[in-house]
Amino acid sequence: MSNLSVTEYDNTTLDARGETMPVATNPGVTIQNITFTATAGVSAAFDRNTKLVRVISDADCRILFGVSPTAVVTDMLLKAGSAEYFGVTPYLKISAVAA
Repeated sequence: MSNLSVTEYDNTTLDARGETMPVATNPGVTIQNITFTATAGVSAAFDRNTKLVRVISDADCRILFGVSPTAVVTDMLLKAGSAEYFGVTPYLKISAVAA
């Protein structure tokens, strides 16, 4: 069984001039851990304030965002140990399945 960690953020960091920097503001809104195998796992719906997520997996997997997603082996590849950030809308979910 593998794990996908999803950290939800409600904001990005601003610099001294008030311009958006490409980094998330900590602490995040919440962290979800989704287990998956050859059968897809699905997160709970993102918080109503979530605008950005950071995902990292302990195994290669395929991921899919949506209202009711079920990841399959042709979806976006996420390599084990590589953190990726995605802009999202509130109430979406993420699904992961072994690659």
